[in-house]
Amino acid sequence: MCPGHRRQYRLISALSTVSPQILRNLHLPRPCSTKRVTAMMYLTSRDLRSIAVLFLSCVACVMAKPAVTRTLAPLEAPVIGILAQATPPPYGVFGNQYIEASYVKYLEMAGARVVTIRGYQTDQYYHTLFDKVLNGVLLPGGMVDIVTSEFARVSKIFYNLAIQANDRGDYFPVWGTCQGFEQLTQLTSGKNLLTRTDSMNMAMSLLMASGWNTSRLLGKAPNDVMKSLQSENVTANFHDWSLLLEVRGWGGGRD
Repeated sequence: MCPGHRRQYRLISALSTVSPQILRNLHLPRPCSTKRVTAMMYLTSRDLRSIAVLFLSCVACVMAKPAVTRTLAPLEAPVIGILAQATPPPYGVFGNQYIEASYVKYLEMAGARVVTIRGYQTDQYYHTLFDKVLNGVLLPGGMVDIVTSEFARVSKIFYNLAIQANDRGDYFPVWGTCQGFEQLTQLTSGKNLLTRTDSMNMAMSLLMASGWNTSRLLGKAPNDVMKSLQSENVTANFHDWSLLLEVRGWGGGRD
């Protein structure tokens, strides 16, 4: 990474609020690497890094392809936006919005740069981030309402922008973890499909849906990793709500 890129990265990381004017003046370069990341690791002590690698494997698809309408310049690493959410009590004394440091760290470990997406900003702020800075968005876990919260409102903005960009041939991945995945189900279905479950602090294996072995996300995952995921209790679950296979009006999926 050249010194100029490092300076830009430090500046973005230090900003608590990124205004459209600042973003326009940064002229961040766009990823230029064509190497596709296909590695996947165990979801135990190394689960954070593995999730980041999987997410960036989706981002890698945009590296060498010029944007159709967005105006990002080439850069050495993808820029991923993490959506902030309301700080739960009693931690509000430290600020009204937050993102967990672990999300920043595991994306950085996988080679990405990170930008915080703050709530309660103008539409211009979000459109500028999307058009001029970001290569993907991560919707993190948390405990806010997936219908009425500011997190839900901003998620919908990026969700719709990503669909529009993808329809134009400009590939823009949106990744949801835990609450973020629940948010994506609500945005896709138009309703809250979650059910109360007792799945807090549980280690479980995965029940894979039909066709997983030909999917973009898992199709090239190592056989030994997939075997462990399906036969051993190696995934951590901390959920009060789940999306059940029996839910009507949805294609199905295990929490």
